Amino acid sequence: MELIVPARYSFKSERVLVIFVILIIAFAIFYGFLTTQTTLRKNIVIFCVMAYLGYAVYKLDVFDFLLLFLIVFLVFHKMFYCKGFLGKTLRGIRLENTLLFWPLLLFMFLGDSALNRKWKIYRTPVDKWIMLFLVSFTMSVIYSFFVGNHWVNILRDSFAYVRFVFLIYVVICVIDRRSKFESFNKFIFILAAFCGVYGLIEYIFFPDPRYGTSELGLFLRTRIRTIFYYTNDYAGYLDSTIPFIFAFATFSKEKSRKTLFWVLLLLLYINMILTFSRASFLTVNFALFIMALIRYKKRAIWILTLFIILIAIIGLNTPVMKRQISVFTGGSLLEQQSNLFRVYEYSHLIQGIVEKPILGAGLGSRTMGRYAPFKDLGHFKRSYRPVMNVYHHHSLVLDVAGRMGLPVMATMSMLCLTLLYAFYKAFKFTEEYEMRATLFGAIGAILSFMPHMIVDNLIDKNTFIYFIFIISIGIVAWRYVYKVED
Repeated sequence: MELIVPARYSFKSERVLVIFVILIIAFAIFYGFLTTQTTLRKNIVIFCVMAYLGYAVYKLDVFDFLLLFLIVFLVFHKMFYCKGFLGKTLRGIRLENTLLFWPLLLFMFLGDSALNRKWKIYRTPVDKWIMLFLVSFTMSVIYSFFVGNHWVNILRDSFAYVRFVFLIYVVICVIDRRSKFESFNKFIFILAAFCGVYGLIEYIFFPDPRYGTSELGLFLRTRIRTIFYYTNDYAGYLDSTIPFIFAFATFSKEKSRKTLFWVLLLLLYINMILTFSRASFLTVNFALFIMALIRYKKRAIWILTLFIILIAIIGLNTPVMKRQISVFTGGSLLEQQSNLFRVYEYSHLIQGIVEKPILGAGLGSRTMGRYAPFKDLGHFKRSYRPVMNVYHHHSLVLDVAGRMGLPVMATMSMLCLTLLYAFYKAFKFTEEYEMRATLFGAIGAILSFMPHMIVDNLIDKNTFIYFIFIISIGIVAWRYVYKVED
């Protein structure tokens, strides 16, 4: 691969469009405050999404609009649930796994081909590992049918994984111009700012009244709810977004732009704390620590040490921080139950891996159901029956190894490591701000994702799509830095 130096460019945003977006957001917030909490969430999301998509239609072509709509729809589709029979049907399935997802991708693919855009499988290590994962994954799907697993669950499992690989190539195909590349980055910034501000507004002014004064009720009531419907979904979104914003904050040269990024980063970090997610708290801080070492080197140790001490002093006696450190201290009965559940869950998975290490139990295999309050581990074992459930284990690594075997798990891990190495190599070569910051942000997203996939299964979270979106943009930046030949 030959190194090329990208040409510098400027991106001028129209003031009228910016004012239009701000007015729409302000109107949505004002309208939401006049209605109920549920309507507040729905209307703010719908109006803001419409505002940005209108902006995207003006700046981009129809295929970019469809891609952004697809990303937003898959992330926020729980906001569009209906009541009655239709609502029950939608809640019983994953919308992104239905036939609605695939015709839209196929239309985008055929539309790009009709416009003579190139759709190539490049001969690079990244593409080879993606193809190897797809081949091994396909073999696992075939094997699953032979072992007699339920075909509906096999298809549902397979869609959950292969959709992300396909989405990577759709993004790479669509983002083919530099101005468009920066537009997609701005999409990330706008959505991050909206989520950060709205998260705090709802947390402060709209505590969820459905939960009582019990320990579980208070825990659910004090967690930030946000527009993502489920708090852990929001934590998964922040896992990849916080490192991405941190990258642009550290590389911005303009003081005003740099200040905005640091304020946005602080806002998102507060939101992450208020999710009460222990996995996100550990993995995001791990990613920020490694990124700070790369960017600031020796100074990072002192900066982060001071930061950790400050966080500990301010929040150690609060319910938020007590839950974050409950992984090490045991915490309350609620945290102990959660920890015991994971211990039993991991032992269940490891036992299955030992029994079938090469091929696994197959996609669509029977797994444990959701847990309820229990007194101790013995009570937990007596209270649970295996049920048909696709994603539930709190470890993506062990889940893949248990369902598809250790070779597929190794392939997935090598794909992550290959992406990490490719992004870091390109990051060290290029000196351009936009490319350098994007690659650094993608590196941070992978650093946050890799430890998280050990302690949680992100495949079942809608916001995992956002991680794939950021990784795809990172791949596009990597291709711009290097001239990739067929």
